[in-house]
Amino acid sequence: FFQAEDGIRDVAVTGVQTCALPIWNVNTLRPLSAAAGSSSMTVTNRVAAAADLERVLRLADQEFVFGKGRRISLAQRFPGVYSNENLRNAYVAELAGEIAGCLVCKEFTWLQGDCSWKGAMIGAVCTRPDMRGRGIASGLLEYCTESLSRRGFDFAVLWAARSDYYKRLGWLCSDNGLAGTIEVAANAALPQVRTVGARIELGDCSGIEKVRRRWCGCYIPRNELDYRQVPLPAESIELFLPNRGAAEYSGYALAGSVNDTRIVYEISGEPDVFPALWADVIRGYSRVLINDVRGRSEEH
Repeated sequence: FFQAEDGIRDVAVTGVQTCALPIWNVNTLRPLSAAAGSSSMTVTNRVAAAADLERVLRLADQEFVFGKGRRISLAQRFPGVYSNENLRNAYVAELAGEIAGCLVCKEFTWLQGDCSWKGAMIGAVCTRPDMRGRGIASGLLEYCTESLSRRGFDFAVLWAARSDYYKRLGWLCSDNGLAGTIEVAANAALPQVRTVGARIELGDCSGIEKVRRRWCGCYIPRNELDYRQVPLPAESIELFLPNRGAAEYSGYALAGSVNDTRIVYEISGEPDVFPALWADVIRGYSRVLINDVRGRSEEH
């Protein structure tokens, strides 16, 4: 969801299409008029204030978490996003003093070789059910991308089940990001346990980043808050290391879980540690979702 290279997109989970939008400079931001029949009402699009945060979170939680029978508030899932420190990246559409719609962004830097680009991940785009069909979400999205342009962002990315909707707004569709789903037999032969899944600790972050810098041709640098994220629909995240406590990690795996489903976000490092990492990541789960890109070579 908020990690461009590791957010699981599954048709039955969070959506299926990656959408990207190159951002051009613009000169004006215009208020969005309400739909016909309520001409006296005007939707005001603006950056959220501290007083809005609770209402934004309540609307987004109902739409993406509790209203779908899931658990764990977005504030806990994305502590660096739903916070006062990130208010400049939260946007609301206000109608008659009420929040009619909202979305949030997360800033990131995309690195590839000596080149870098400033990007924004856009998520939790939603409109109050009783105010849908008025163009509120599209207007707020336009306002957001115009604001990002003024701030010097190069592009934005989001994930959506309704990719055609975003195509009409100028977004470009890319891969679906879910390489496959496998069913694990109860009697499947797996190597002896050599790694142990555990909660990510502060000391792990720098070691993981060293592995990513070495083995990833392009990537997004992460910080401690990034590693505390719990993307939907996972209810917990685990880190697997073949040599925990070593001066340098030879590799690692990040995986989430919900009920009997394991969500494999990434496995990276020395190829010879992959078999042990893979065996322990999937151990005990009957269904596994694998995050990757179609056509990527097996050696990666």
